[in-house]
Amino acid sequence: MRARRTILTAAFGVGITLTAVGGAAGVAHAEKASFVSPDYVSAPTAVQAETVSQPAVLGETVVAPEETRSGTLPLTGGDVVGFSVVGLAMVGAGIPLVRRGRRRA
Repeated sequence: MRARRTILTAAFGVGITLTAVGGAAGVAHAEKASFVSPDYVSAPTAVQAETVSQPAVLGETVVAPEETRSGTLPLTGGDVVGFSVVGLAMVGAGIPLVRRGRRRA
């Protein structure tokens, strides 16, 4: 009876883990789905090798914008922090449940 409970608990944990990971992977790659809504379908963009020039506006001069470069990369990793917090919360909630189950057995 105890082995059966252990196997069922492990199977449940594996199922939840696969669902969570699979769901997150599905959301991460949603933009690459083969289904495209008919509302967003348009004619393909054709690029031709032509030079396009804008007409000059009378009385204005064109000034190139100043290039500003910051030497740092953008801050990333927000997803990792969120998943870590959720994982630690699940482990924290699971430890008392396992201990309570072992006391009963």
